[in-house]
Amino acid sequence: MVGVLSALVLFVIWPYLPFECNANRDRFKAAATSRFRQCRTLRDIKVLPPLAPEGLDTRVFADGNWVAIDWHCSHDEEYVTGKYGTLSGEWDGGMLRDSDGHLYWTDYHFCGYEGFSAEFLGVPAKSLKQFYANSGFKRIPVS
Repeated sequence: MVGVLSALVLFVIWPYLPFECNANRDRFKAAATSRFRQCRTLRDIKVLPPLAPEGLDTRVFADGNWVAIDWHCSHDEEYVTGKYGTLSGEWDGGMLRDSDGHLYWTDYHFCGYEGFSAEFLGVPAKSLKQFYANSGFKRIPVS
């Protein structure tokens, strides 16, 4: 009976405990923060491999400013078993780095590449300031 209960906890309950989610998100945030802090230019960022299968994307505005994001969506099946997530560790979010040198975290759920395209790439903006004013996701400053 103990073996059955142990298996039940391990395979059914454990995957849905929230601490795995937080740990996976925190590992991603730490890795993304470290990488983005080493970058000084958009060219530096464009040579980075993405941390998650969703990718690392950039956007350049008419005024020459830019923003980059490395993001994760819990819907990605490949990511569910990847370095920063498991079936028990689904989470959503992304690390942003802009041309002003600011780092921001967002816990926004882009809902796959289609959602990301609309809610990051498709935000109507000609400047970084307009982008931040018009995007629907909350930016959390990274210290």
